[in-house]
Amino acid sequence: MKLYNFFLGCAAAMALASCVSEEFPKSNTQEMGTLHIDVEAQQPMKTRGNEALIAVTNFPVTVYDANGKIVKDNLNGNKELSFANSSEIPESILLPAGTYYLESHTPGEMKTIMDVPYYKGIDTTEVIKGEHIHSTIICKMANTKIHVVLSQEFLKTFTSWYLTLNDGKGSGEGHVISFSNKDVQNNELPTIYWKLGDDVSEIKADFNGVTTDGRTITTDVTWKKEKVTETYNSSTNFGGGDALEIEIKPVAANKGIIDIYFNVSIFDLNAEVSEAVVELIDNGSGSFESGDDDNPVNPNPGGDNNPITVDLPQDMTVDADTDPSLGDTKILTPNGIKSLKVIIKSTCDDMTSALQDVADTYEGVDFIHGAEVVGNNNLVSFLAELGQEITVPSTGQTEYTFPIGNFFGFLLMLEGTHTFEMTIEDLNGNTKECKLNLTI
Repeated sequence: MKLYNFFLGCAAAMALASCVSEEFPKSNTQEMGTLHIDVEAQQPMKTRGNEALIAVTNFPVTVYDANGKIVKDNLNGNKELSFANSSEIPESILLPAGTYYLESHTPGEMKTIMDVPYYKGIDTTEVIKGEHIHSTIICKMANTKIHVVLSQEFLKTFTSWYLTLNDGKGSGEGHVISFSNKDVQNNELPTIYWKLGDDVSEIKADFNGVTTDGRTITTDVTWKKEKVTETYNSSTNFGGGDALEIEIKPVAANKGIIDIYFNVSIFDLNAEVSEAVVELIDNGSGSFESGDDDNPVNPNPGGDNNPITVDLPQDMTVDADTDPSLGDTKILTPNGIKSLKVIIKSTCDDMTSALQDVADTYEGVDFIHGAEVVGNNNLVSFLAELGQEITVPSTGQTEYTFPIGNFFGFLLMLEGTHTFEMTIEDLNGNTKECKLNLTI
């Protein structure tokens, strides 16, 4: 890559030197220079191929002076240097030495909501006496791509729903956009391109849905853009060129409870992904307990803003053909994990007896009362003896996948229902409890 850029730079320098040696028209050129204009569009990495810049010929182009006025071509009928599309630009334009602003954009005006991206660019150029100046206007996407993905679980769970996104700049036109079940076509929502307000540091989402069993679920959450190495628009605010992919996925966490996960991936120029997983808890009408009737479990003691999220598989029946990866449980702890304790309960007496034997034999592998997974190398050794590889998280780790599927092999020998109860705690004291039932 560096060699390619080096040779390309040398070629450009040689071309420029050649141009400078050309003679200018002798009349009225004492304080003049020549300007050559090109227009290219730069797409966000997520939507483009290998070409970073694409030459465009249909974008209108206007040349402004240092005072913001459209420049007139005094040598050619005093016409304004404003072109309907870049293909109409002369190969060279003779201009007085000075500073100029070159503007180009997608044909037409940018609307607040569009079904296509809108590109816009401004280049500041200094025309120098007696020189040929080459200027390329780089047009970047000025609106924000919003793509809402509806999981099959979501489509099956809700009969009607309404989602609004607000850029925090008011309730007027363009600052709030909405989606509903009426917008769905072939199980998909149309992708839109949104012109955000200025300096949008967060986007608020409001959700209202009615489930198939008649419950109403309403909630709201605020997303903030994570800082990435280099953003498309060189800003930590939401803005042009960002691509937000928002997946809505409901998960039946415990009895009577529906958790809704909003997985928001933010893509920038270099395809860096800033993923914010936000959990929305069922706060519909009615009293719903979780866990069993005698021992209700609070699925979210940290409150509705609990930062801990768990992508837990559905309860399943396991046989010899079950893919172990189906048991992967992804845990996200933005504040860093402190503890992951696992208790295994079973309807099979042989399983309970075997777990007790393990607890008596292996220090720190007590699934009867709760085995600590974080930093537990004894657990790694125990499973290695059973032919299973596992890694355990370190304190402060923000992502970890607990491979429950690694237990499938020896569970197959013990018929019954085996329940994995997990309690996660982060370094800020937030906790989350969840469980998975495996039936053999």
